[in-house]
Amino acid sequence: MVMALSERKKSVDLNMAERAISLLEWQKKVREAYQPLDYTDTMSQIENLIRRAVKKHSEIPKGQLFNLIGAPRFDSWKVNKALENLEKNKEIRAIPTRRTTKYVAVE
Repeated sequence: MVMALSERKKSVDLNMAERAISLLEWQKKVREAYQPLDYTDTMSQIENLIRRAVKKHSEIPKGQLFNLIGAPRFDSWKVNKALENLEKNKEIRAIPTRRTTKYVAVE
């Protein structure tokens, strides 16, 4: 309705509805990308870092994922357990390749 008023139209047409939906989808993506990390312990911190990295990059190799989240500063068991938890909850999916494993976000 606000778009219709700003364009001085009396009704919302299909084109305007599609533009409004596109705008809302873009806003959602921006909010998800920049929402503050809220976590209560190290495990949830690692899971949030992994979620963000996997959402930002499609098919991210395990080594690159570990570099992006700063894995060396965490206990390796916790990083691997966080990956396992996210896979079990169907938030990410592992794709084994010849050399490494790649991760993708599950929509």
